Amino acid sequence: MAVYRQIQVSFWQDPFVIGLTPEEKYFYIYLMSNSKTTQCGIYELPKRVMEFETGYNRETIDKLLLRFIDYGKILYHDPSQEIMLLNWYKYNFLKSPKVVSKIKQELLTVKADRFREKVLCILEETGLSDKTLYRMANKTEIPRTMANHLFERDKTCVRCGSDSDLTIDHIFPRNIGGTNVEENLRVLCRSCNSKRPTIGKALEDDLLIDGLSLNDFEKICQLIPNQKNSIPYQKSDSIGYQENSIPYRQEEKEEEKEEEKEEEKASDSLSSSNSDFKDEITKMTKDYDLQQASIYSIDQIYAFHRVVENEVITAALKKASGKHVNYAVNTLTNWVKEGKTKIIDINPPLKVGAAPLRTPGGKPQIEVVKPTEEAPVVSQEELEEMIRFAEEMQSSTNNKRGA
Repeated sequence: MAVYRQIQVSFWQDPFVIGLTPEEKYFYIYLMSNSKTTQCGIYELPKRVMEFETGYNRETIDKLLLRFIDYGKILYHDPSQEIMLLNWYKYNFLKSPKVVSKIKQELLTVKADRFREKVLCILEETGLSDKTLYRMANKTEIPRTMANHLFERDKTCVRCGSDSDLTIDHIFPRNIGGTNVEENLRVLCRSCNSKRPTIGKALEDDLLIDGLSLNDFEKICQLIPNQKNSIPYQKSDSIGYQENSIPYRQEEKEEEKEEEKEEEKASDSLSSSNSDFKDEITKMTKDYDLQQASIYSIDQIYAFHRVVENEVITAALKKASGKHVNYAVNTLTNWVKEGKTKIIDINPPLKVGAAPLRTPGGKPQIEVVKPTEEAPVVSQEELEEMIRFAEEMQSSTNNKRGA
């Protein structure tokens, strides 16, 4: 993350910028200068972060993103929440070895394949690309052991037979839900990989080259976990991979679907509950006037819900009222170290006969103790006796003062 980003003074005289509304100019500057921007012009920026930092609601954020996509200035990949600034290299590209090295390093963390491909093409056009970078970039999100196994298994491009610029390709692309299971992965050269379409009728036609159709998606990408039998593919000069049958019983398939539905329902319910509590934390940081609260500190506080009760987090925020948000984080950290993970550990109930806690001003912090079986309520006779005793003590004190 850079400390600052340069914006040329001619930016404001650019015909495109002149034609933007004030709202669009503000958002465009934000996209080029927020803390997530990178040297390669591709960075992860969740919409929730955009809402928090710009002050816009989700509807406005979606509207502005679509506008700049239509303007041809950005691309946004929803699954990975990544943004690519299309004109970034036009104004920011430098041939400094350090900058180029940084760009290559950042490319290995980019999740959206098509974004990475675009930058790799730019690097190639400028003579700054290399085979090692391309091969490493295409291993992203695929375990190294799996990648090595695939290169050993196929050895060359399964379509044209080339042994240079080899990459790992998803038979069913990730943008339509393709998974990283071995049966969905193969080796293609850079040229064959870049020519493959990822959506629509073009993808269907491309799958036919491998003897596949969209109907094969489920059995190739959603195999039973840890299934011993894998799909036996055979290389062919004409169609690449030939599909053979899969030992997959219909009953198991239906049972798996039912289990997945139940898991999804439970996951959705839990996700909704967690999201509600995170919103509640955001509200409490404002209600208790916590200083320097940001989306990142809220996420940091929210992370404690895995080890402590939600009431404990609420107590920490209340204790940090008017202070820096890190005070709440440190409080929660110390409580966890002390084993205080339940609200009863933070505010234990006052026992009968125990000395009351004191407020910061020194006054006793007395709580109402309800009668229990161990401490039953006093009888009327006992109460009257205590009142008489108190009156006698008061009378005795007054007599002494009069004397």
